[in-house]
Parts: sequence; structure tokens; C-alpha cells
Amino acid sequence: MSTKPIKIAIVTAAVMTMIATGGCTTDTGPKPTLGTTREGPEATQSIDPDGPQAVAYETAVWLFESYFEASQEIRQKPGVPGWESVLVYTSGDVRVNNVYVYSRMEEEGDSQQGRAHLVSMTPISYEEYHGQPSGVALSVCIDSSASSMPGWLGDPSKFRPGQPDRVLLTYTVRAYPQPDGELAWAVESAEIQEGTEC
Repeated sequence: MSTKPIKIAIVTAAVMTMIATGGCTTDTGPKPTLGTTREGPEATQSIDPDGPQAVAYETAVWLFESYFEASQEIRQKPGVPGWESVLVYTSGDVRVNNVYVYSRMEEEGDSQQGRAHLVSMTPISYEEYHGQPSGVALSVCIDSSASSMPGWLGDPSKFRPGQPDRVLLTYTVRAYPQPDGELAWAVESAEIQEGTEC
């Protein structure tokens, strides 16, 4: 199976269709709320809804939701069969982390108990390169209170010992130009926002 970043054409209609159908997710838990989009310190409520920034925000949100739900589904299967399929959504540090975690789970025959849930997701910045979107930063609140991971990852239901059940992270979703003019989007990096509740 290919592990290249997922390829999504930057076409407003296609993106809106994917968001409306929720991709291929089957989660029945609470859906995240989409906060005010902003770039830098000021809200960008006047951005063109058909412009590249709005489409990039929508694409990044859809991609992250799809990645998160695919991860949750696979993590609940003992030995995480087919975990390589999650890599199609990722690049950079996130891919490296996924390979480590899923390899360990596969070796140990482990699984995640229960589901983590997206509480909120807010696009907070947008980058361009030569007039094309190059990345979006998302502020993401994840609630892991109803889930637990194997002990070798730290305290159950935590990313690491002592961490609260709700964690605020900044994810970077990167756009990679392709020879055919489309963009390949991938969840590239994550950073925990220390001392911030969500």
C-alpha cells in the first residue's frame, strides 16, 4: 500500500462534499465543533469562502478528522491489523510516531480500550508559497477520558504520565505541490500546548 500523503484536489465542491459526508468515518461519538478561523491575532471572518484560504482550512479539517477516526478504529483491533493504511494521511514527525506506536502495538498484540474523541478543532493559521496553500495549523482538543492505551505508552488514557484527559495540541497539516498541479495534504507535526486547558 502506498504511504504517500493523501492526494486531494483543491476544488471547493469536492471538499464540501467530503466534509458533508464525513469522509469514511463511522464514529458515533460527539463531533468536534469548528471554532473561529483566524490568521495571526485577528479573526478572519471576511475571507472569501471560495478562496484558497477557506478551501485550505476546510481541507485540513476534513483530512485531520479522517486521520483521527481511522486511527481510532484501527487502534481498537488487537495487534492493529492494517495499521499501515493510516500512514496515507501523514508525513514528517507524525508518520514517524505512527510507525513507532503501531509497530509496538502489533508486536505486543495490544489494542486501545475505548475511543478518544475530538472536542474541538480550530484553524489558527494559513501559509502560502508562490500563491498556493502550503500549510494550515489546527488547534485541536482531544478527550481521552473514555480510552486507555497499553502501559508502555504511559499512564492509561494519557499520552504521557500526569497529563490530563483533555489535551490541547497544535497540528500542522502540510500541502505538497504535485506535478499535475494538485496538492497532496498530510498531517505533518503535533505539539502539545502545555498548561492550556480545553
